[in-house]
Amino acid sequence: MKILITGCSGLIGKAIFEYFLSQGYDSYGTFHKNPILSDRVFQIDLSHIIKTKKLLNQIKPDLIIHTAAIVPFDYKSKPASIKNSLIDQNIISYCEKNDTKLVYFSSAYIYDRSVNNILTETSALQNDKQQYYLEQKIKSEIKIQQKLDKYLIFRVSSPISSELKNNVVFKIFLENALKNLPIILDGSGKREQNFIYTKEIAIQCEKAILAKNIGIYNLVYSEAISMTQLAERIIKLTNSKSKIVYKNKTAKENLVNNNFSNKKLLLSLGKKLEFTIEEALTEIIKNYENRSII
Repeated sequence: MKILITGCSGLIGKAIFEYFLSQGYDSYGTFHKNPILSDRVFQIDLSHIIKTKKLLNQIKPDLIIHTAAIVPFDYKSKPASIKNSLIDQNIISYCEKNDTKLVYFSSAYIYDRSVNNILTETSALQNDKQQYYLEQKIKSEIKIQQKLDKYLIFRVSSPISSELKNNVVFKIFLENALKNLPIILDGSGKREQNFIYTKEIAIQCEKAILAKNIGIYNLVYSEAISMTQLAERIIKLTNSKSKIVYKNKTAKENLVNNNFSNKKLLLSLGKKLEFTIEEALTEIIKNYENRSII
């Protein structure tokens, strides 16, 4: 089976590409920026229809794992959503024409998170048309379900690894803990996130493909943790002397719902994921320290 992973220099795509290569799959990748030195990787702007069609016809993948997307700092960025729409359309069209299975990476943030109940794959989706990035993900999911018979859609929340960007809260907490600096929380620290380790994403993606699963799955850890809990765990796992400092602790906060259910995935692929959140944090911290970034 020949597999193409788009966006293989990105956070999720790189983890999947490296894992699938390590498992001996006939894997190829694409990137737009942040090059990877490999004869199995191609630089391309996937929003360009002619170039994309030419490359896909050259590789002739049996399966496309599509992670490529521009992830804007502000989800209300319209130019990024337009670009992502073109990218998705080119990939979906190829899969439709060639009967190629598609694994599409979407976002768990497309749900209506104003409700308090745990969010499942059948929960209502957000309807803010100004959230262009999320609205585009919803539209692409609908196109995939309408046009393809063989597809997997993973809705992912807050992926973490040792290679996060500098402006991500998890990395800021980790770097401060390793330097024994205060970890500053803006607000009460009650805001929750439902994280997922990128290596876990790669493993579960492989399992779902081998099981020939079809449909939509939340790919998250079952436990959403607060910013205070995250800071406490990082301090504990790094043996740090850092203290948690609250800024604007009494300020009124808009706490959205980030509690996503992974029960559908577990029922399909096994009773538990490969890593607990504690095990994931432990491995990420070890890998981060070994990279000698600090």
